[in-house]
Amino acid sequence: MATTVAELLIQRLLDWGVKTIFAFPGDGINGIFEAWRQNQDKLKYVQVRHEEAAALAACGHAKYTGGLGVCMATSGPGGIHLLNGLYDAKCDGQPVLAITGHTFHDLIGTHYQQDVDLTKLFMDVAAYNERIMGPAHVNNVVDEAIKTALSRRTVVHITIPKDIQNWSGNGERSNANIAGHSADVYAPSSSLPTQDELKERGTRTDKPMKPQVVTYQLNKLLRDDAIICCDTGTVTTWAARYLQMRGDMMFSASGMLATMGNGLPYATAAAVAYPGRQVIALCGDGGFTMMMGEMATLVKYKLPVKVIIIKNNTLGQIKWEQMVFEGNPQFGVDLQPIDFAKYAEACGAAGFTLEDPEKAEAVLREALDHPGPALVQAVVDANEPPMPGHATLEQAWHFAKALIRGEKHRADILKTVIENTIREVA
Repeated sequence: MATTVAELLIQRLLDWGVKTIFAFPGDGINGIFEAWRQNQDKLKYVQVRHEEAAALAACGHAKYTGGLGVCMATSGPGGIHLLNGLYDAKCDGQPVLAITGHTFHDLIGTHYQQDVDLTKLFMDVAAYNERIMGPAHVNNVVDEAIKTALSRRTVVHITIPKDIQNWSGNGERSNANIAGHSADVYAPSSSLPTQDELKERGTRTDKPMKPQVVTYQLNKLLRDDAIICCDTGTVTTWAARYLQMRGDMMFSASGMLATMGNGLPYATAAAVAYPGRQVIALCGDGGFTMMMGEMATLVKYKLPVKVIIIKNNTLGQIKWEQMVFEGNPQFGVDLQPIDFAKYAEACGAAGFTLEDPEKAEAVLREALDHPGPALVQAVVDANEPPMPGHATLEQAWHFAKALIRGEKHRADILKTVIENTIREVA
């Protein structure tokens, strides 16, 4: 029978049907980890390499399962690292429970190590945000948090001081805290469904390869139960235009927050939740490098995720925003090239390089057929603009102004735009 606060916490999560938590350990949650260790056969532990990835993976879990995603981090900096992924969940309306540690209860507010008031820090991101203060407080807080997360499709947060995690007993209830008034019961709500075809551009054989070729060819190879996890950037444009949802497919991107780096943690969550299904992480090289440490997570847990990187050695979305929205030449967006195929191999995964558009289908097929985690770096034309279907006069003017004002790649960009226009007119 559960006796400590940490044990009561783990038991209540199990009562709610929680089966997986994405986490990174730390001394501020050692008590919880010990209780978790004793229940590891009932509650799966997925160790990520960064707390942000834990929160993003919890969001991905919620998106792909429709249920509650749960992440955990230590006190202070660990909790701070969760924020970006939690805002992703909040902005996209996903139920995620974040559990954090805190410093010793009697040292809070005394400048002790890692003394960050996470309940204050999480005030904006979490619709329910509470500190557990003893054994009798656990069930009430956990129940309220999870009910809020599920009913409002949002983020909730619980923090527990380090020493309180080990407090024993059921705790002395106040007279108002009537036994049984809170329970692990919830009536679920339903969510709404969602829904780069431009065949001519998707079958071009130009070199450097057009990014559309990658998603066009990938679309043909996807199973009817594939789960596609799309990163943020121009890669989102190519995915939206070319990947056709069918059968039991699931697709998600970081919608309203549009955070970079979500693709790989989302894919980790999808592969854990749905073993045996085809899981694709479609990433830009900018977003991938932010979370590239999670390749090691895929290898550690033998998750057969296929990572497809649209590699153009630039922060493409920002580059084109600078030009088309602001009328400015690109600045500060060039990326130092990385050989991602070699990196994947160094992590223990399979690595592939795709540069020839005529070999796109064959390379992608080989990667998708690989039995374990695999990565394809698709080297594409950095000057292919993800222009909107109907550019406004203002956007066209900003684009022209950026070229006139000294855009360093203006000759290549103009050549690409003119070629595209001629093809479409023809």
